[in-house]
Amino acid sequence: MQLRTGLAGLRAARSVIDLREATMEAFAAIGFPRAYFVTPVTSDKRFGRVHSANNMAGEWSQAYPERLRYEDPLPELALRLCRPVRWSEARTIEAPGKQEEAFYRFLSQLGFEDGLALPTYGPGARTGFVGLPAVPGTSIGEESAAAAHAIAQMSFLRYCELIDTQEPIDVRLSERELDVVYWIAMGKSNSVIAEILGISAETVDSYVRRAFRKLGVSDRTSAVLHSVLAGHLYTGPFRPQPELAPASTPGQVPGSNAGD
Repeated sequence: MQLRTGLAGLRAARSVIDLREATMEAFAAIGFPRAYFVTPVTSDKRFGRVHSANNMAGEWSQAYPERLRYEDPLPELALRLCRPVRWSEARTIEAPGKQEEAFYRFLSQLGFEDGLALPTYGPGARTGFVGLPAVPGTSIGEESAAAAHAIAQMSFLRYCELIDTQEPIDVRLSERELDVVYWIAMGKSNSVIAEILGISAETVDSYVRRAFRKLGVSDRTSAVLHSVLAGHLYTGPFRPQPELAPASTPGQVPGSNAGD
């Protein structure tokens, strides 16, 4: 499959699932059969580490949501540099701290000595990231890096286009549904959300299904993106607490300050 054919396959995708399959086919055709995806990417690592992976090791899929998302320096570095970054190069660009060293050590334990960190950008200030482990024993040339970046960027743009055409049925989420979506954005599993909220895992599953139905999405990444764009999620470092509107005094115009 040539790059042109791979990009055409991305444009032809009619669902998020079809798009992911076409994306992995395009990556595999240029020598990258594994990938992990992170979106949205923010400087606050407690938010936005919604993660999915294809053909990564089982240990990875379990460890990334639990701890690696806090240790992974590649998404921020790639977005800051606005270009593909080799994993081996990343360590020389930015000296790793203890957490980052733990991340690179885990990559080595899985046999991933090198790879590509690819930044992606979309409408509405959306950002994403694709990590591509290199096949052991292979080198990454400039042409391969450019082709991989083109695939990643086209895939992300098509992803944004697909989720934007899936109009939400009802974007008015209940307070409990907002709580569940918030903790999804924080990278928590349904079982962990149940513990945090003090409700059963079955109840959380029900809230997730209801939130997905209202948002018109079918996966956790899309739910977070829709919720951010709809104003359901606060993207700053702290979650704001709801405040009661102050009662207006007789004769005072609501919203005015008596001391003004």
